[in-house]
Amino acid sequence: MRGQLVHPDSGDEEITVLSHRLRPSLGLYVLLIVIGWFVPLVAVIGYLVIAFFQYFPAQFAASREALPPAG
Repeated sequence: MRGQLVHPDSGDEEITVLSHRLRPSLGLYVLLIVIGWFVPLVAVIGYLVIAFFQYFPAQFAASREALPPAG
């Protein structure tokens, strides 16, 4: 069942890069859960910031790959 989570054409390097990029955000989510018990608004803002930084670098990399080579 896990095989359906990754596109068949994805290489090991792409999966490794994605794993390294997502690992810090998992720790931050756990930290924000604890903070959310005491200051929920800070946790909500933190979740949005993490989501923003996880989404937009992927979009920037994808648009950079679509550009023709310079020179």
